[in-house]
Amino acid sequence: MLVLGVPNGKGSAARLLNRDDARQLIAEVVQELHGLRVQVSAEERADVELAEEQPLPEDELVRRVVREFEAEEITESGGAVAAGPNGEGS
Repeated sequence: MLVLGVPNGKGSAARLLNRDDARQLIAEVVQELHGLRVQVSAEERADVELAEEQPLPEDELVRRVVREFEAEEITESGGAVAAGPNGEGS
């Protein structure tokens, strides 16, 4: 049994995770990635806290978008500053 803990007060997340389609999808992914057959359940737990996500600095966000989407960064003057994987960092 794989029990997914969600913070107290986040019962809606637990209800979504306990839907048959969500439990099946999670079980299939665990089996595909780790070769383990599991039953999945989610529950509210007092000992679980939300992780604080730190926003990415603007330059890192731009770098990732450029890389992932083969994009170009355009300056206010209209010139390209960076290009995707093959022309990265111009």
